[in-house]
Amino acid sequence: MSSLVTKLKYLNRWRNIKTKLIKLKLQIITSDAFLKRRTALPRKPQQILILMIGKGIGDAIVMTGFIKALTEMGKQVSVMTETRLSAIFNNHPLVQNHFILNRNDSDYQTLLRGQGIKIRPVNRFG
Repeated sequence: MSSLVTKLKYLNRWRNIKTKLIKLKLQIITSDAFLKRRTALPRKPQQILILMIGKGIGDAIVMTGFIKALTEMGKQVSVMTETRLSAIFNNHPLVQNHFILNRNDSDYQTLLRGQGIKIRPVNRFG
């Protein structure tokens, strides 16, 4: 009787191990299929925006070499900087667009001003 019990235990363990392997393979296959469907970003982006906010002039000079490498790879590069770095990127031949962030205004006002929309201050207390 005990040999029958040990054989049944062995068969049960063997079944559990095989079942776990099959479940693991199914999880890998389903998660792989799920992730392939849900990719939101393009695999090879052609337009790149570099944020140079809070960086120094030395960082901007080093970044010009990176911009050159990106454009040689066929990418279109845009740069967003603060006003103090605008002299470096304003007339740069490899930069497609140069956005200047004005720290005195909010980001929303800066974006509107870049689109040519006039902003009138509102007196809330009077």
